[in-house]
Amino acid sequence: MASISLSFLSEIERDKVNPSLSVLKRIANALGVNFTDLFGEEKRSIVIRKNDENLSFTPRVPE
Repeated sequence: MASISLSFLSEIERDKVNPSLSVLKRIANALGVNFTDLFGEEKRSIVIRKNDENLSFTPRVPE
């Protein structure tokens, strides 16, 4: 258990408050995940140029 109130957790989910790092660590521990797993991964596109022609793709991240 993260020892935070449901209302505070709801405010975090709705982006109403900015939790401290210690709160985020407690949430991660309660969920059984790594601290960094709480942050979504940024999707990046790769642009390849050949003869002034742009080709773009977004690589898949292994799950």
